Amino acid sequence: MGAGCESWGACGSAPQGPGPLAPGTQGATPLPAARPECALVPIGAPMNDTEILDALHTAIVHIEGERVRWANAAARTLFPRLDEKAEGWTLDDLLQSTDVAKLKETLERLAGGWSAVTRFRVQGVGTVPSPELEVHIASARAHRDGIEAVLTFEPMAEKARAERLVSALVRLGTGGQTPTDLATLLDSSGPIFESLGWAVALLATEEAGARLERLIAWGAFRSMGEGYLERVQSLPVVPWDAWPIMQVAVEEDRPIFVDDIPTRFPDHADHPLRLASVLHPGAAASAVWCPVHGEERVTHVLVAVGTDLTEHDFMALQFFAAQISAVMRLEGLRAALVRRERLAAVGEMAAVLAHEVRNPLGVIFNAVVGLRRLVGENATAVHLLDILSEEAGRLKRVVSELVDFARPAEPASRPIALSRVLGEALDAAAREVGEAAEAVEVRTQVPDDLPPVFADPLLLHRAFVNLLVNAFQHQPEGGEIEITAETAPEAEAVVLHFANGGPPIPEEVRERAFEPFFTTKATGTGLGLAVVRRIVEDLSGRIELLPRRRGASFQVTLPAAAGESAQDW
Repeated sequence: MGAGCESWGACGSAPQGPGPLAPGTQGATPLPAARPECALVPIGAPMNDTEILDALHTAIVHIEGERVRWANAAARTLFPRLDEKAEGWTLDDLLQSTDVAKLKETLERLAGGWSAVTRFRVQGVGTVPSPELEVHIASARAHRDGIEAVLTFEPMAEKARAERLVSALVRLGTGGQTPTDLATLLDSSGPIFESLGWAVALLATEEAGARLERLIAWGAFRSMGEGYLERVQSLPVVPWDAWPIMQVAVEEDRPIFVDDIPTRFPDHADHPLRLASVLHPGAAASAVWCPVHGEERVTHVLVAVGTDLTEHDFMALQFFAAQISAVMRLEGLRAALVRRERLAAVGEMAAVLAHEVRNPLGVIFNAVVGLRRLVGENATAVHLLDILSEEAGRLKRVVSELVDFARPAEPASRPIALSRVLGEALDAAAREVGEAAEAVEVRTQVPDDLPPVFADPLLLHRAFVNLLVNAFQHQPEGGEIEITAETAPEAEAVVLHFANGGPPIPEEVRERAFEPFFTTKATGTGLGLAVVRRIVEDLSGRIELLPRRRGASFQVTLPAAAGESAQDW
């Protein structure tokens, strides 16, 4: 099993230290420790060596020269020609002639002290169809009657199925090309998993838990009927404490394989997919959890459930999870490219518009000043001029946002103290929204040992002001805004969260929140968050609007200036 993967077997870990020797092979190299598989043995007298080896699922054959001297029960099942004593048979009775020749040549090399591959595929004989096997030379030494060796055999059916699965996944799409969008990839893979009888789902990770995003294949769950399928699809966010294995997979960022779920995890076996109820009595369900990465974090988890999942399938499903990650990142890059092209076009338009509006605005402001002197204390005229001045001021702010968006300043980044920028931005945002800020409680948690960030203080101040103004405007009276900051050492970054209450943000709004001119407010320009995103990305940072049960939570990641002192500005 590869690094970073974990398999929790039903029988615990394999025995440590050298394994037993085949009968009659005293002094030979010990066999590898048994696999963590169990056979039930009646309680009674201690087992002898033969009984121990017969209890193993691995087929073991002891040979001298070309003749078979002994075989355990698994080998006699695998090779029906072998009788109880297994004597009188040769390798030609077990394997095809070309494989016998290859095996003999390898044994001679090993007995002569040469290095050689000790594990390879062979074709068995004696059954129809002939089984494909993997042979492992556990030990080999020169003997008076030739070469004495202990061989183990494993059927390749499980590995072959996993190989066919990987091959089918590679050929997904039209013309053998892997789909470049997630919907096509999942649609194409569904029939493959359905043919295996597996239930496969893609779940999105959120702050409070995981949410079913797509059921790729129903597998055994199809027998529950359409009503049950609809209930599964409408599942809400499942809290992490209800599915602890998935939480481990996400938090530790590693794929996990678990067999015999109903027996090993009875309290969680039927949540959220009700495993035990859809499996026939006595069946053992196995499941795989594979993290899927998007934008440098685990955004989804691929879950597969079936009665016959093996560790070979585990590796194939990890490959599929990597495919999903690659397609998701490709979609992200494509969207970013389209967004940059759109921003460039919008920026050019905004620059022209701002230039054309700014000059008339200057004339309007000068005219208002002159008219105030002419009207004197005429109350009606003064009121109308106040309205004109207020609306002209609003138009001026729109022009300023257009200029900021169309022609952003070149960052002059340096190490700066985040607490100072946050404090000044909070004061500026409160002044801008006026009385609305007085009814909102603001809580700030910035550690004293937080390293400086590498950023332009003026641009970062503007981004924070826009974020906080947005938070104030969408916060119900009596609510609170929470600002937290922490270090992310592995990424050499500082991560901030701006969270506010209120109703949850719909998915369609969350996806478009940073688009220029998109707004849910009657009087908004839709440029505030677009400017924030542009500034943060120009500072080599990243901003995300995270899913949240209540309100909004913006996560801003900025490069840390660890080991440097903050500079004044």
